[in-house]
Amino acid sequence: MNKTTFEKMKIYFDSNQHNWSKQELDDYNKIFIREADDRGKITLAEKRGEQKGKIEGKIEGKIEGKIEGKIEGKIEGKIEVAKNALQIGLSVNDIIKLTGLTEEEIKNI
Repeated sequence: MNKTTFEKMKIYFDSNQHNWSKQELDDYNKIFIREADDRGKITLAEKRGEQKGKIEGKIEGKIEGKIEGKIEGKIEGKIEVAKNALQIGLSVNDIIKLTGLTEEEIKNI
């Protein structure tokens, strides 16, 4: 386990506390509490960042899914129109104009 400088200082100071004055102990405790608060703030910020990233990812995924769904729906609709147009005898050129599909796409229906 790799100890931070602060952790090493704490171990050293903890082992020598009994020789400290009240002021020295109070100062040390204030520093320790401040350091713990700072670590807690960093941890909280990291968690909030992770949560924000997850939320943004979900939103982005939903938007992409909706866009893909709309595109697929439009393509399926064009293919359905092309099928019906072929069944009633429209020319491939007229179907291209009507649907925007390519000649090859129409031939593959």
